[in-house]
Amino acid sequence: MKKFEMVYPTHLDRYLEIPWTAEYDSSDRIQKALDRMGKRGGGLVMLARGGYFITKTLTVPKNVTLSGMDREGTLLFVRDKDGDKWNVIECESFATVRDLRIRIEGRHATVIKGKDNLTVSCVSVIASPYLKSYVCYGLGLDGAHMITAEGGKVLISDFYYFGKGHGIEITGADSVLVEDLRANSPEAALTVRNCKTAVARGLLLMGKSEKCTPDEPDEDGIIRNYMKDTKAAVKMTAACVCVFDNCKNVDLSDIDVRDARAGVAGVTVKGADSVRIRNVYTEAVEHSVKTENCKDVKIEGVTVVRGEGVCSPDAKASDVITLY
Repeated sequence: MKKFEMVYPTHLDRYLEIPWTAEYDSSDRIQKALDRMGKRGGGLVMLARGGYFITKTLTVPKNVTLSGMDREGTLLFVRDKDGDKWNVIECESFATVRDLRIRIEGRHATVIKGKDNLTVSCVSVIASPYLKSYVCYGLGLDGAHMITAEGGKVLISDFYYFGKGHGIEITGADSVLVEDLRANSPEAALTVRNCKTAVARGLLLMGKSEKCTPDEPDEDGIIRNYMKDTKAAVKMTAACVCVFDNCKNVDLSDIDVRDARAGVAGVTVKGADSVRIRNVYTEAVEHSVKTENCKDVKIEGVTVVRGEGVCSPDAKASDVITLY
């Protein structure tokens, strides 16, 4: 039985410079392919290069992968539902979403909502070029999340987004791995609660820019190089936090947090039995690392620029460098 199905766009222009009409809506065609693959017990639904209008929730069945050809070539352009909160992609157990670029016209959508054993890889969420006020400042998502997941093993890798609102929230998982996360203007970039083992590495979390980087937007109004040079961003104002709450084992490394709101710690760990934190760089945050009610804490390799250092009554930190 075939475990692979290809879906082609109704319009090959991935920048979607066409009027929004029902004939270009790809929601039903993609969902039918996902449903067929779910009935076969799992498999791959591949979206060919091009642009896809999405106006309805896409449900990814158990053991099914929804994938683009690559993140630069396959674009989901999502129209919001008149202010109602909704989920763009809902994943059942053991579902995977990968190699997609998602643009949202609106402010109320949770981009990916997963159940247990969710995998998200090589996905970006950016502002729609049609939202002129958000091209430079990031996409506003009121009370919604980029990703939510719970239970089992959760893997999120090579994910980045520009946006106000909540970032990634994971609860009740046996193991969590988040790597290569890049976020601009989050309210809470990464929140992990009540998990057994949580590992995060390679995080770049930045506040909200008051103006663009020196790079000029390309033909579709998006600044492609925004996250390539971490020193290119200018004055930031929004909250940038990374929180691990009531997780038994926490292992964090290579974390860069810049320009958080006053009173916000770059990395916060609460109620953990074992904590390992290495190679943290923070700029303009209240505290680089903060731990509360933790056991067996080891912190090393922290660099602080324009902010406080480590606030950890649970352990002494080593190799802390403070620059002003």
